[in-house]
Amino acid sequence: MHRKIQAFLVCAALSVVLASCSGQGPSGSKDDALSQETKDSNAAGQDHSAGRKKDSEGSVADMEPLLDPGATDEELLEVLKEETTVVADADYAAMLRSFQEDTNDHVGQIYQLEGAYVVEDGVPYLSRTAVDGEEREPCRIPLKYIMEEPEEGAWIRVTGILNRGEVGAKVVPLLEVAVLQLPDTPGQEEIPVS
Repeated sequence: MHRKIQAFLVCAALSVVLASCSGQGPSGSKDDALSQETKDSNAAGQDHSAGRKKDSEGSVADMEPLLDPGATDEELLEVLKEETTVVADADYAAMLRSFQEDTNDHVGQIYQLEGAYVVEDGVPYLSRTAVDGEEREPCRIPLKYIMEEPEEGAWIRVTGILNRGEVGAKVVPLLEVAVLQLPDTPGQEEIPVS
């Protein structure tokens, strides 16, 4: 039940971001708007029955939610489909590098990636191995808001919102999980560096 409430809250937060004409939060950045909406929803522990958007005069107006709290993962993915960037194997290493180097270009956007589920120092990651000739290096991104943890090493597909968060003492890009799936067929663990 908590996972469905979380999915609904993520969807509500997304509706605020996507419905906003400028994509700007109170401090001027769309990641602040998403983060504040998510923080407010999580802190209150509330199940909001309506999203909000700015009307033509710039004030906040109520609107109907995109999904009800009992929505399935498949229904959530269908709603998010047009806003989701699916990261292909060939683009995986370059995309994760871009998340690190150009974080502002990606924060608040929805991505779908596959990889192995690993935990290091209590932090869950989506991980693959980047291969460049004879060199092999972990290529991973931290995950946040995992409701039901899969087995260590399980192949997972994650759809979520890129944001920033603390891992250890550093603020890094991470993926706020909206939907975590276990695909029937695992993908290729090693990916080329492009």
